[in-house]
Amino acid sequence: MRRDWMAEWKRIGIEVGYLPVGARYAGSAAGGAENLRVEVNPEDHWTRQRFSVAHEVGHIVIDWALETGRAIDATGLELERLCDRFASLALAPRHAVLKFISTKGAPSWSPWTAIGLAKHLAIGVEQAIRAVADTALCKDFALIAARPRGHPLREEVVSLRLECA
Repeated sequence: MRRDWMAEWKRIGIEVGYLPVGARYAGSAAGGAENLRVEVNPEDHWTRQRFSVAHEVGHIVIDWALETGRAIDATGLELERLCDRFASLALAPRHAVLKFISTKGAPSWSPWTAIGLAKHLAIGVEQAIRAVADTALCKDFALIAARPRGHPLREEVVSLRLECA
């Protein structure tokens, strides 16, 4: 069931709005501590929009850490992956993932279990698979995932495949 996910962020002082239709990116953040606003792509599924907000908050946290003298050695793609990791941990905390998996007879799980976890935590399937992988229940895995309209760099890729060894 779709919940009022924007209210989740508003409760902690983050206003969520929409990017212009046709934007080629998932999210953007602006403002400061008093008026933080994150905009998401209106064409993305609401669970992706929710992830985009958490990703942008990751950028804000990292910017704050850098401003206060903490050393974070990440730029470009590494920084984007770090913000993805932040978002995944914020939306799919390890204890919640382990609790869900324990009810499904872990460690023998399948992509269908990942889909159930995604629905349970209101996250994308890719984030659910990564969350399961982070638990070390599945140490070696291959993941190929894309948005329904295709990967931004490889538009012909529109499927999801998971292999766990």
